[in-house]
Amino acid sequence: MPEVLNIGLSGVPISGCDIGGFAEDGNGSSPPGNPQVQGGKVIGQVTSPELLTRWMHLGAFLPWYRNHYNGYTKQFQEVYAYGEPVISNCRKYVELRYRLLQVFYDAMYEWTQTGMPIARALFLNEPTDSGIYSLSDAQGIFGKRYFIDDEFFLGKDLLIAPIVTPSFNAENTTVRKIYLPASSQWYSFKNNQSSLEPPVNGGTVIDNYYADLSLVPIYVRAGAILPMRELEQYVGELPENPLTINIYPGLDSSYLLYQDDGITTEATSSTAAYRTTRISHQTKPDRSKQITLKREHDRYQPPEKFYYIALLETNAKTVTINGSTPLDYLNQPDKKPKQLAALLAASPVNACYWNSDINITFIKVFDTQLEVTIVAR
Repeated sequence: MPEVLNIGLSGVPISGCDIGGFAEDGNGSSPPGNPQVQGGKVIGQVTSPELLTRWMHLGAFLPWYRNHYNGYTKQFQEVYAYGEPVISNCRKYVELRYRLLQVFYDAMYEWTQTGMPIARALFLNEPTDSGIYSLSDAQGIFGKRYFIDDEFFLGKDLLIAPIVTPSFNAENTTVRKIYLPASSQWYSFKNNQSSLEPPVNGGTVIDNYYADLSLVPIYVRAGAILPMRELEQYVGELPENPLTINIYPGLDSSYLLYQDDGITTEATSSTAAYRTTRISHQTKPDRSKQITLKREHDRYQPPEKFYYIALLETNAKTVTINGSTPLDYLNQPDKKPKQLAALLAASPVNACYWNSDINITFIKVFDTQLEVTIVAR
């Protein structure tokens, strides 16, 4: 982790590691003792299931992500070769990465404009917060460990705090300290599978965050705007993959969304075939939430005909889009959230509904206007 963060600081935005380790032992030479060799493979010299899982978890949030090893002599390292629960525990975060690819892409574009890396050392986003230099683990395997060594940001608002200490006994198997920067409140990431827990104040050290082998500790800055896509098993599987723009409760903020065809170099040609959209949200004196989407550069038309706005921890009573009320599924108590979600997905016009199970108002907006203002009350 510190290596990739340092490479980002040095001006190289896309880097990563050979997840699981490249060679069959630590020094690249033959394993000690009398190793058993079958078919040219060193039997048994493989990454432990725990290490592979944690490494896959960490790697899912770094710019470059690959499991890669010396296939000539190492017995195996593919996730499927380990069986369950390694497969499910790794798949969970591979799939989350695919849903977060827009966040990575936006961060890549930001690098071209500002030089800010994709995976960021804490002090890049929090330059005045001395708490990030505190000890996170005074008993680390290689001596003292600090929060700047074992936490990082993906972009501006996603704080990743993976488990990096191996488990030697039941007491330290699944816990770590997490520092939440002082500039904001922070929400534990729920992936829209449940309601948000109350926010945690910045400057807090969580002493014993419990994270078994199925969990990566992730926090989202209050007020964050987080664009996510539907799950694909490979990029391009879905001919149209609409964005869900998640807006977290908190202070007013803005976000720059970048889109191009993802394949050609037309975005950097004389045609400048790309789109940037400034997304912002504000809380008005009457406690309504105003969301604005304004295209700042508009020479690319995405294939998706619409996008979703997700207002987390918001039970909107009324919604307007550029002053007009969309098709309203908010007040249909006879229908369950899954039924309402299906209605929203199928709607041929702008529409909205409140998912009572997870306390999120979803708004469907067709991508037809240069500037859109949404007000939720």
